[in-house]
Amino acid sequence: MVVKTSLLPLSGLPPSHWDRFSLFAVCAFAFSVNLGVAVIGLCKVLVVLAVVGRLYQQGWQGVRGVWSHVHAPVGWTLAALLWMSVSVLWSPVPWQDAAAAYARHAKLLWLLPVLFLLRTPVQGFWALACLVCGGMLVVVLSWLIHLGVPIPLRRAGYLPEMGQVFHSSIDQPVMMTVLVVVLFALRSKWRLALAHLPWLVPLITIVGVLAVLNVLFVSIGRTGYLVMLAACLFMAWQQPFPRLKWATIAITLVLGVVVYLTSSPVQERVAQVRSDLASFERGQVNTGQGHRLEMWRVAVVSIKDRPLIGHGLGSYPQTFRDYQGRIDGGASQPHQQYLYWWSEFGLVGFVLLVGWLWSLWQHARQLAPPMGLVMQTTLVCAMVMSLFNSTFHSYGVGEFLLVVIALLMVAGRDVAGVRSTA
Repeated sequence: MVVKTSLLPLSGLPPSHWDRFSLFAVCAFAFSVNLGVAVIGLCKVLVVLAVVGRLYQQGWQGVRGVWSHVHAPVGWTLAALLWMSVSVLWSPVPWQDAAAAYARHAKLLWLLPVLFLLRTPVQGFWALACLVCGGMLVVVLSWLIHLGVPIPLRRAGYLPEMGQVFHSSIDQPVMMTVLVVVLFALRSKWRLALAHLPWLVPLITIVGVLAVLNVLFVSIGRTGYLVMLAACLFMAWQQPFPRLKWATIAITLVLGVVVYLTSSPVQERVAQVRSDLASFERGQVNTGQGHRLEMWRVAVVSIKDRPLIGHGLGSYPQTFRDYQGRIDGGASQPHQQYLYWWSEFGLVGFVLLVGWLWSLWQHARQLAPPMGLVMQTTLVCAMVMSLFNSTFHSYGVGEFLLVVIALLMVAGRDVAGVRSTA
């Protein structure tokens, strides 16, 4: 890998000031998605400026060049956002509320500027390295908080022993799981990139192990447990040799059982789920899982009434009130990505969501290994998380996953028929 070519655009021309600024903006954005909302917002401004500068420099010719690489995922993204805009026509909420809801859904667009600004696989790889650096920083800070070290600007509302840094106990374990996948699945790439700094390679391994332990024993989010297990099982299933595949799957399951039997936090969280489910069956919804189940119930009932086109953009809070949801204060969204889109945008919206995910999955199969495998595993993490949360609704983990996916799409790109070896 030749670092000095990392700034060169696909045209082979010397890099301009906008080329350099574009790479800087994306690297800053990639690092920031691990941090707080304010930092992410500031780096988004840099990305927007870079996009404006690149459009001024190259016009729509540059857009057409990117479209040739990623037309399917981009097409599904634009189609989904267009249908959301159309659904305003039958939404029962004021246009201000609909606009606020659209702003949250429209974070899918942040996939596009990363694909537009980065022109070579090497650029994508180094931007991915910046994201990894941000993730490793969060792992270290989380353990310091867990050990009682006062860290300024950390996430409020959580006990120190939970080690929450900038994001919630739902988001942070998922982000750490994806970080672990990127660290270990691309270990050969990191060794090559850090050949002149070999002492950093063991550090990456240590931080990866600390991230796994953090998900299992510090951040007690139940979604994190499921996402970690799903990622491990999928990676095991991708082993090329059948005997090794089944052995790896068996070892993963055994380790999962061992963690459950030896970890009191895991046992407590599983026991709490059982207790909450039993309480919900008795009509009590004022528990963590009871709230989620009640939001799901309302979403399912609303889907039955308007299955094809849904209730419209931003309608779920009003729908929850109309269907007499039993949570004091209401609910802004159903904490389930698939039900969320189906409730608001109907079967059309659900198909667009599945089509978008499928287009990304198919695109991952075309990437140079192991980037394609890492992207597929990231999608598995996102899809499993979406069964229990609105992954691409809340700020934080949504941007993180989108940026990871976009960077992998660039880093694994086949340029001129030659697979990337960055």
